[in-house]
Amino acid sequence: MVKPSRRGPMVDRLMSSYGASERHACRVLCVTRGTYRYRSCLDPRTELRMRIREIAQARVRRGYRKISVLLNREGWDVGKYLVYGLCKEEGLMLKRMRPAGKRKAARLREEKVKPTAPDEAWSIDFVSISYRMAHASGP
Repeated sequence: MVKPSRRGPMVDRLMSSYGASERHACRVLCVTRGTYRYRSCLDPRTELRMRIREIAQARVRRGYRKISVLLNREGWDVGKYLVYGLCKEEGLMLKRMRPAGKRKAARLREEKVKPTAPDEAWSIDFVSISYRMAHASGP
């Protein structure tokens, strides 16, 4: 059994040596014409992807914008959104840094003093006071 990648040169040889048409040569060798005409479409940006990965490894805390600037300085004609998409596909995106909020001074709370004798600590029940005031509509 011959692999489809090896059948292509066989079809070419049959066409050149016997003057057969592409259709006839493919039929004789039991190769579909689609398989014969197939050209592998490797990603044309593989070199660019490799360079982006190299830059990202060399400069760890650089985002896609800085990488696109560095690539443009090297002579690559790429936009920042293309670099953004490639970085996202490669898994090189940085985590967003949240801005640090205003730091508040720590409040020093006074510890509650436990009463040691009667009449040392008083408390007010605001609910019962407001309830009594609201319903104090009598004579």
